[in-house]
Amino acid sequence: MTFLFLEQEIHNYSGIGSLIQGNCFFKGPVFFNSRLEGSITMQTKDTLTIGEYGEVLGSIQCFSLVIQGRVEGKISCQGLVYCAPSAVVLGDIIAPTIHICPGSILDANFKIESNSSHPNH
Repeated sequence: MTFLFLEQEIHNYSGIGSLIQGNCFFKGPVFFNSRLEGSITMQTKDTLTIGEYGEVLGSIQCFSLVIQGRVEGKISCQGLVYCAPSAVVLGDIIAPTIHICPGSILDANFKIESNSSHPNH
C-alpha cells in the first residue's frame, strides 16, 4: 500500500513472522511488518510505517506514523499520525495531526498538541 505523502525510501524493514522483544531505535524511514513487544523510538525525523501484518505492543515515539496494522500502547508523534482502513489502535495518541480513515478501529485517548514530547524535539 502506498501513500502520496510517504515519499521517503525505506531504509529499515522488518518482515512478516518475526518477533522482536525489547526496545528498538531506528534512524531513517522504517517499514515494520513484524510483532514487537517493547518500544520503538525513531531517532530521526522520518516516517515509521506499521504494515498490515505489523503489531506493536508498547510505546512509539516518532516524527510521523502510518498505521496499517495493530498498535497497543502510547503513541507520541511530532507530525502526522495516519490510520489506514486496516488500522487497529488501542491506547493513547499524542500528536498535532491525526487522520483516521473509515474502517479504522480505534479505542484510544487523543491529545492534540503541537509540541509532542519526543527525544528529538
